[in-house]
This record gives sequence, structure tokens and C-alpha cells, in this order.
Amino acid sequence: MDRESSFIKLDEETPRRRNNRRDEESDSSSHYSEKSRLIEDDPLLGDDEKEKQGAPNEVKDEAKARRKAIINNIIAGSLIIALNVLYIMSLGSCPYSYDDPNICIAYFRGMYPVWMGETIIVGLMWTTVTIMVIYNYIPKPWFILLAINLAALFFLKSGMEMQDHGGINRTVLVVTILVLFLVYSSINGLRKLWKFSKIAFIGLFLSIFLATFTFYEVRVRGSCGQWEYGLGGHKIINDESQCHIPIPTLCELGTRNNWFDFSKFTNPCNKKKTFMNPAMLPDNLKDRQNLKRVGFPRVESFPEQIKLNQTLYRPYVRERIVDMDDPKVSQEIKDNIEYVIDISDPENHKLDIDLKPNATRAAEQQTLRDQIIEQEKLQGNFANRIDKNMLILYVDNLSRAHFYRKMPETAKWLEQFVDNQEGDYSAYQYFRYHSVYYNTLYSNDAMYFGEVEDVDDTSGNVFDSYARNGYVTGFFKDSCETNSNSIHDTDPHMHKWDHFGGEISCDSNYDDADFTSLSVFSGKGSAIRHCLYGQNMHNIQIDYLKQFWKGYPDNRKIFRTHFSEAHELVGELVKYIDTDIRDLLEFFRTEGYLEDTFVSIVSDHGAHALTLRFPAFPDNSRYIENYYPILFHLTKNDLPPNVAHYLEANEQSFIGSHDFYSSLKSFAENKRSTSKNAESYPYMMEGMPSGHDCSDSSVYTAD
Repeated sequence: MDRESSFIKLDEETPRRRNNRRDEESDSSSHYSEKSRLIEDDPLLGDDEKEKQGAPNEVKDEAKARRKAIINNIIAGSLIIALNVLYIMSLGSCPYSYDDPNICIAYFRGMYPVWMGETIIVGLMWTTVTIMVIYNYIPKPWFILLAINLAALFFLKSGMEMQDHGGINRTVLVVTILVLFLVYSSINGLRKLWKFSKIAFIGLFLSIFLATFTFYEVRVRGSCGQWEYGLGGHKIINDESQCHIPIPTLCELGTRNNWFDFSKFTNPCNKKKTFMNPAMLPDNLKDRQNLKRVGFPRVESFPEQIKLNQTLYRPYVRERIVDMDDPKVSQEIKDNIEYVIDISDPENHKLDIDLKPNATRAAEQQTLRDQIIEQEKLQGNFANRIDKNMLILYVDNLSRAHFYRKMPETAKWLEQFVDNQEGDYSAYQYFRYHSVYYNTLYSNDAMYFGEVEDVDDTSGNVFDSYARNGYVTGFFKDSCETNSNSIHDTDPHMHKWDHFGGEISCDSNYDDADFTSLSVFSGKGSAIRHCLYGQNMHNIQIDYLKQFWKGYPDNRKIFRTHFSEAHELVGELVKYIDTDIRDLLEFFRTEGYLEDTFVSIVSDHGAHALTLRFPAFPDNSRYIENYYPILFHLTKNDLPPNVAHYLEANEQSFIGSHDFYSSLKSFAENKRSTSKNAESYPYMMEGMPSGHDCSDSSVYTAD
């Protein structure tokens, strides 16, 4: 036997030795267990004393486990209490970072909204407690409590006025939870894959890297496209004569273009059967038998305090819905109603639109207009008047760049009239049109009141200028409210429209929230197509506009639309108005309306509702697009020479919201009329100063 094998034999344990060793271990264990049991069962000893007298490791571990379990349950309970308190706080806070007692003003100032940060923290807390359940740090019943609690949060009342952003809170909460679980699952999966096969892990890493690189090259690089270009091959000219416009290179809206079009999967406008919601009817009609037709009230003569209070306005409209077949309702009221819902067919309810021209008002305004024209001719200044109707196609929240992404048909239609001074019509585009602020309220205050911040004096309403100069006025707002301004006037005077078509927007099939400014499923903020009784809401608006134009063939008139399709989070819905806006413009041309109509296609600000300060992809365009909305003019080539000259000469000039106001007002009054609260220029009638920019045009900039 060799030496190595002898060593092996010496190390081997014989069966006898093995049995003796086991007996010794058993006796020792029995002795220790008996001692441990006596110590553990002694009622006179505390935990510390038991440990000193030799309590076994498993007993110590049990005590530690109990303490850890208590601590973990306390932590979980504290997190659940905290997330509920924080979520309720997020519902009560303004959707932006500044909270006014009466209405929230969008002081974004480059900051994320307070409620968003709070809601994301709530999602982080909820996910933390869930992971504690998954890893058995706390018992499984906690997960049932979490699920019930999350469901309960979804039914909390989401506030009032501009604070009704509960829909977005819920969306952010769910997205946060899903993203956190995706991150958790990915990390956990990668850790397991690394243990299972390092080669597979490296292969997956390389595949992800290659996919990311390909995505960046294909979608991210060049996502801004030809951002600086406009119609007819023209583009922003950055030279020393005008303020510099930064050209972005990474545009998130371009990267994710067409990705989140939910209307591809659900289109309520295609419903073959539509039904009125009886819950919106006043109490005296809810249980009425044989109800066949109901009419929405005219709102033009509502009290100012009702029209300015969005909380009061909705129920005020709905309480005045009438039974069109009720003999107790006066015929005068019935004859003035413009929206009737026909519910005679129990299988399909229909909306009828019938604008009612006011012959008396038409005659009054025509007489006033004739007197003004006669006086101007005597004074010798009529030759400078832009004697035309005015159509303002206003699209909320639409940047210049997003217009080209989503409305190519309208852009192509306008392009045929660029550089067309020798033809019938000309289109003008403004590359430096700049919103005064990147929210609707302040921008509209500047565009239509000439104010700098809140409207403290409503007497400057530009539409009053048109009414005083013999125009018939019309407006359609596709949300259940009568204005989009920050009115702080103690004795407000709102323009009394001859026709306001927005009352139908208070129908609960369209607007079913307490306040829908930020609802993601209904009203103007919905990310799904805006429909009512099988019709696109924008087509209802266009139909009303056409009837208004036909109803006053001999009068000078001004009409302002308010399309809200761009006022939603994903940035896709506005493309559904493209074809219909193009067709509307073509309708005006073929019907001869463009012969005496000046058309402005404009927005208040750029896409602030889309970027949310948290880009999902690389982006350096958000602040630029926030401030650069669309502005186009379309008119027949019969303008006074000076007006035609400045319309073209100012296309590259810096033009602000107050300048838009000044031009509108000067248009109506046939004289230079500027904003009294900000330096402004009627760019349709005079040259813009070359040094005009943000610093001297009352424009807020991001901090």
C-alpha cells in the first residue's frame, strides 16, 4: 500500500466511530434542549436574562423575528397612512405650482406641478409596501388592504374649479406604479439571469444596447424634422435684424408621434346608437313621461356672475333645459333655442342644430355700420379700412411645430396661397409669433383684453370694439364655460355675444366631470375623440359657424372658434380636425365667403399640456414649443397697399400676444389702437421694431 492511500484510510471514519459521534451529539443536544426549555419556560426570567443564561440561537432568532415583524408592520402601516394623506393633499393642491384662493393660475416657471411630485411619491410608497408583501416582510393580508385602499383612492372627489385634476392624478399614480414594478421586475430578472448564465446576460445586454442605439438613430435623431421650415420653403431667418430663435434638435413629440392615438381603438363618434343622459335634466323633467324633445337654453343673457363662475355655470345651464313640447314653456323661449335633442326614438337620440338669426340685431348693426362708413368717407380715412368680416380659427394649445406634424392637409391647402400676391388670395405665416405666457388664461388676457396678467379691467375687450363698429359677433367654446380668461375685475363687463354656441358643451355625454379642464376621459381635455350624439364636437362647432355665416349675409361679422382637440396629454387628437379645417377653408372659398373675409388661424400658446416637464425621451424643444404657437392669415388680395405690405414684411418679425390684440382692435376701429397695459404694435398696419423681443413685450420666460 502506498503512502497516499494510507493517509486516506487514516482520514476515513469507521462505522463504529460514526455511531459513537452521533450518540455524543444527541446527548449534548438533548441536554442543551432540556436546559433551554427550562430557561425559556421560567416565568421569572425576562428576555434579556434568558439570553444571559444561555437561551438557544433559535429562541434568540424568534425574538428578533417578532421584533422585526412588529417594526415591518409599523413601517407598512405608516406608509399606507402617509400615502393616503399625501394623495388627498395632491387632490387639494393646484395643478400648477401656484394656488390662488379662487382659481389656479398656471405659474409653471419651469417647475414640475406640486401635485405630480406628491402623486409619484404616493406610487413609490404603495409599491414599497407591495414589495414588502412579496418578500414576506409583512403578511399576505396586507396586499388585500393595499388593493382596497388603492381602489378607494380612485373614488375620492377630485376637487373643484381648476383643481379638478383627479383624472390625471389617477393616471400618474397608475403609471408610476407600473413603471416601478417594471423596473423592479427587470432588475430582479436580470439578477436571476446573471446567476443562471452570464453569457445569456451579456447577450441580452448587447441586444438592449443595439435596440436602444437603433431607436435613437431612427426615431430620436431627426425627431424635430424640418422644425425651422414653414410654408412654401420659407424658414426662420436667424440674423442680427431680429431676435434669435433657437432651433431644437431633439423633440419628444416628434419621437413618439402617432404612438398614443387611443382613438384608433375606440371612436365614440362612430356609435350607431347614442342616448341622452337623463341625469342632466332638471328635476321637473327627469320623470316626465312621453318626453320627446329637450332644448338647451340660450346663455347670452345669463348674469355675469354665473358666466364667470365655472362651478355655477354648468348646473345653471342644465337646470334650464326645457321640454320643447311643453305648452307651459313660452313660444318665445322655444323659438330662440338653437340646440334640440330629439329623444323620440328610444333606440337613437339625435342632436339638431338650428342657429336663430336675430333680424332686429342685424338691422341695428347694419345701420350703425353704414353711419360709421359714411363718417369715415367724409373724414377721408375710409381708404385705409380693412372692410372685411373676421374669422378667428382659434385652436387651443397648438405649437407651430405641432401644427405641421398633425395638420399637414391644412398646411398644404394654405401653401397654395403663399407668395401669391398676383393671384386671388394670399396666406401669411409668422415665424416669430410668441405667446405672452404658456398657459391659456394669461395668453387670452393679452390676446383679447390687452392685459398683462389678470384682467382687472374688462372694458378693453376687443370684441366690444367690433360690436361698436357694427359687427354681429359669434363665439363657440367647446367646454362648459363661457371664457378662458383670468377675470379679477370687481365689476366685470363681459362681451355679450350675439350668438354663443357653447352651451351644448354642458351636455353630460360630453362633459361629465365637476370641471373637465384636466379630465383625461371627458370634455376638452379628453385623450379620446371629442364626440356628442355621434358627431365630432369640432364638426358641431363648424356647423354652428356655417349657420352663423349664412344667417347674416348682409352684415359685417366676426366669429371666434375654440377648438380644444390639442388640449390633451398625448398630443394626437388634433390630427382629427385637420381634414375638417381644410374643408372649412375650402368651403369659404367655394361659397365666396373669402371674398370679404379676413381669416386668422391662431393659438394662444404652444404645447404646454403635452411635455409636462418630464420627457420620456431626449428632448430640448419643450420650452421653445411652449412659447411658439401658430399664426397664419388668409385674405383676398384687395387690401389697402400699406396693410398688404406690412402683413408680408412682418412675417419674420417678433410678434407677441399683445401685438395680436392691437392688430385686431385696429382692424375693427380703423385707427392705431394698442394695448394700454403693455407696449404693443398693430403689425397689420405698421412695421415692427427690429429690437422687439421677450424683454420688452411683457412675455414671461421660464426661470
